[in-house]
Order: sequence, then C-alpha cells, then structure tokens
Amino acid sequence: MNASPRWHTKLHHISQAKKFILLVCVVIVAAVFLSLSSGSRNPFVSKEVTFADPSAHGLSIVPASCPSTPHYSGQCDRPPACDVSSLASLFGIDCTYLPDPPPQTCPTGQFLWNGVCTTPTPGSCPSGYILQGGMCVAQTCPAGYSLQGGQCVVISCSARYQCSGNDLYYMNAACNTALVQTCSWGCSAGGCLPPPPPSFVAFGATNPKGNFSATGHLQVKPTLLRNGDTTQVYWNVINATGCTVTGDNGDSWSGASSGAAGQTSAAITGLTRFTLTCASIPGATPPSVTESTSVKVIPSFQEI
Repeated sequence: MNASPRWHTKLHHISQAKKFILLVCVVIVAAVFLSLSSGSRNPFVSKEVTFADPSAHGLSIVPASCPSTPHYSGQCDRPPACDVSSLASLFGIDCTYLPDPPPQTCPTGQFLWNGVCTTPTPGSCPSGYILQGGMCVAQTCPAGYSLQGGQCVVISCSARYQCSGNDLYYMNAACNTALVQTCSWGCSAGGCLPPPPPSFVAFGATNPKGNFSATGHLQVKPTLLRNGDTTQVYWNVINATGCTVTGDNGDSWSGASSGAAGQTSAAITGLTRFTLTCASIPGATPPSVTESTSVKVIPSFQEI
C-alpha cells in the first residue's frame, strides 16, 4: 500500500522531464530557423534613394519587389528548380537552377515543320519550297514565270497597248512592256487621243461704232455701210496651224487672230464676202475649217 504513491511520484517526475526536453527542442529548432532567415540576408544598397541596410539582424528596411530597387543581391535572379532554398544548407537539398531548354534543331537532311523534324520527300516541302539535295529550299522562278501551287508557271498576257498617264505602252505575250510614244494630247483606251479641231475663242473687241464682245468666229462690223466706206473684220482661232481671211474686194490677211481692233477692209463698193480658212493640226478631224460672212452697201437713189 505504501509503494503505490511512491511509483506515482516517480512517473510524475519522468513526465515533467519529457515535457521540458520537448520544449528545449522546440526552442532550438526555432532558433535555427530565425538564424537562417535573418543571418543569411545579404546587405543591399538602393539606386533610387541614398541609403543602405548593411545589418543582418534587427530592424531592417523592406526592399522593393523586382525589378525595382532596392532589392537584396540575388533577389531578382531566376527562381531555382525547388522552392526550399532557405533550408538547402540545413538539409542538404540541391536547389540548382534549371538550364534553359536548347533550341530545337533537326539532324542534317531534315527540316522543322510544325514542331516535328521531317525528312523531306517530293511533295513534303512547304508551299514555295522545292526539294534540292535532300533539303527544302525556297523556290524562285526565272523571268517570265510565276510561282503557282509550288510550280513555276509560264506567265502569259494578251498582247495589247495600254496607257500610263500620257504615255502609250505595248505589252507582248510575255508580259514585257515597252514605251511606244508620249501622246501630245493625252492617252486613253490603249491609244493616243487625236488633236482637237480648230475652235473659236471669244474676246473683247474695239470698234469706231462702239466696243463689243466678239465671238471669235469671223465677223464684220458694221455689216451695212455706204458705198466707199470701210468695215472692221474680226476672228480668233486656236488649235490651228494657220488661218487666212480673204475678201471679194481683194483684201487678204493671215494669222490665228485679227487682234482686238480687227482688220480694216478696203473701200466697200458693193456686196462683199469675206472667207476665213484655218488648217487643223495634223491628225485632227476635220483637217480644216472654213467660215464666211458678208457686208452690204446701202443702195443709193437718183431723181429722174
């Protein structure tokens, strides 16, 4: 009966000793972790602000995240293959960095197609490539050929004349073009445009009877006058190589325009016809233009 309390006391002392040992172990492990986390920190220097944190213990400035500065040395390096670098030295874990994968290359005689090394055979080369010496090489076609469906096909054109601005070109069946001529009056629908025919331009004219707006066509002013009086003859023509005006009374003038004052006729003694003839630019239609107008004399009466 006296032995039971004694054994109970011994067991109680043993249990207290185990608890104390366990507590000591926890304290030691915690101290190791604190030492690893604080003692292994490298000092840093900020590039953005002039300050440093050389201490390995105690209060410290929290560095910025990558890639900003400040940060600790090695903080912005490529992450290791494992995420336990803080325990590497304690447990001997190898945290070497994984190397970048080498670029994919294919053995000689093969080409990379859709991520797979492929041995070229006729028809296996991509579009625009042909098999030469066991290799797929870019295909180029000689002059006069075009690449169509992986084949060099003869280029064919319908021979024709074509315009580019005022220039007229000829394209043959091989699609080669050559300048034929530069069109003086423009190019359209594969041909040079013909020169325009003579045309008449209005102008301001002067006359003893009063100024007026002449039409450019052959005109006389006045058209009715007394026997022996004179008249003024007017005209103004463009796109002509030459113009002449003749009268039944023997008058004759040449030139594309009469001028603002016109040409003064000789004395008019009866009905007189004036004729204007202008030659067109070669190639124009019609080849010439002709106009006529007349001046009359007021009849005179005599008493019997």
